[in-house]
Amino acid sequence: MLQTVWFRAFVALAACFVSAPAAAEDAPTYVPPAGWNATVWMSPQPSDGFNDNVNLLRGAAGDSSWPDYVNLNRTQLLDGFTKAFDTDADEKCGTALAHRFAYTSNQAGRTLAIVQLLRVVDDVQYVVTYTRLAAHAADPAAIASLRSICDSKA
Repeated sequence: MLQTVWFRAFVALAACFVSAPAAAEDAPTYVPPAGWNATVWMSPQPSDGFNDNVNLLRGAAGDSSWPDYVNLNRTQLLDGFTKAFDTDADEKCGTALAHRFAYTSNQAGRTLAIVQLLRVVDDVQYVVTYTRLAAHAADPAAIASLRSICDSKA
C-alpha cells in the first residue's frame, strides 16, 4: 500500500516554517535518517514569518492501481486537512498521468493554500507539494516547479 502519512507530516511541517534560516556560512549540515527521502525548498522569509515551501517526497509505490492510489490519497486529505478540493483531477505528465490536488487547510492558526502533484514511475511514487499562506500570492515559479517531475523520469 502507498504511504500517505507523508501528506500529514509535511503539511504539518510546512505550517511550522516560521523562523528565518541561518546565513549560509552558519548553516548546519543536516543528514536525514537512513532510507528517508524528502527534499524541501523554502522561499526567502516574508515579513509575516512564513516561508512558502515546496517539498518532494519519494517512496515505494507498492501494488495499488492508479485509481486506488489517488483515492487513498484523497481520503487521507479529506480525513485530516480539507473539506473540499479546488482541484482534484488527473493530468498528462510526461508519458504518464499525474494527479493534482489543490485545497486550503487550517494549520497552527493559519490558512494554507496547498497544491500537490502525485506521480508514479517504475514503482516509485513522487509527491511534490507547494504550500503557502492563503494570503500570499501564488508564485508562478513554484507552481511550474511541480510539473518538473513530468519532464524527466523522476
